Amino acid sequence: MQVILDTRVVPIVSLDQDVNRMPFEVFEQKRVISDRPIIGIQANGAMRLNKAATAHLCEAETVNILWDRKLHKLAIAGASSDDRRAYRVDYSNGGARIVPRAFLKSVGFNAVS
Repeated sequence: MQVILDTRVVPIVSLDQDVNRMPFEVFEQKRVISDRPIIGIQANGAMRLNKAATAHLCEAETVNILWDRKLHKLAIAGASSDDRRAYRVDYSNGGARIVPRAFLKSVGFNAVS
């Protein structure tokens, strides 16, 4: 779905207007910012790390994914850039992104859309 905002069609309400007289509602964001390390896995196989999790990477350019097969837990550790098992880390807006599709496939991760 593509949404195009055209100011010729969509009325822009200034803050000094009486918004209460209009049939608009303020959208309530449900996003919660956490200071705990959180890793989200997207359907496309990308892992997104929040700022707290990114801080643990210590600005590593590449990482290895470590897997505990028995407990079904993973860890992320800095790796040498010439390590063939390493994944590149992309940093933006204080967070990080890793795309370990092969790892996710090997452990049977199946995204629910």
